[in-house]
Amino acid sequence: MKKHKLTILTTALILIFSGAVGIGTFYMQKATETKVLAFDSSTTEDLSFSEINLSLAEELLEKMPNAPLLQENAKEDWGDSSLENTINDINADTNANAKKFILQVCKDAGIDANKATVSDLTAEQIAQIDYSVYLVSDHPKN
Repeated sequence: MKKHKLTILTTALILIFSGAVGIGTFYMQKATETKVLAFDSSTTEDLSFSEINLSLAEELLEKMPNAPLLQENAKEDWGDSSLENTINDINADTNANAKKFILQVCKDAGIDANKATVSDLTAEQIAQIDYSVYLVSDHPKN
């Protein structure tokens, strides 16, 4: 009889524990889905691509104002040593299209791209360069 009670008690404890794990897993899954949905909706509905693009341009103006526009005028060869390198890196552009768009924007604005730095451009011009490179780059597009 004692052995029978121990078996029933053990089985009950296993069932209770399994149920608690199952319920905990269910609630964690729901909480994770809620967080993912909240993140997705806040990023895709609240911010358009152009707003994100302009925000990036403003950040580049702030963080690298004295960097040259073209890599050939940079003293180093790092990802952020020039606007050209930075834009190509951001957009995963293996064809290095940033240079032609930088040259075009500078030509339209009457700026000498070989002497100019990032601070010589407006956020809108940088955003235009970035978006143009994005469109022709290998970067995945949603």
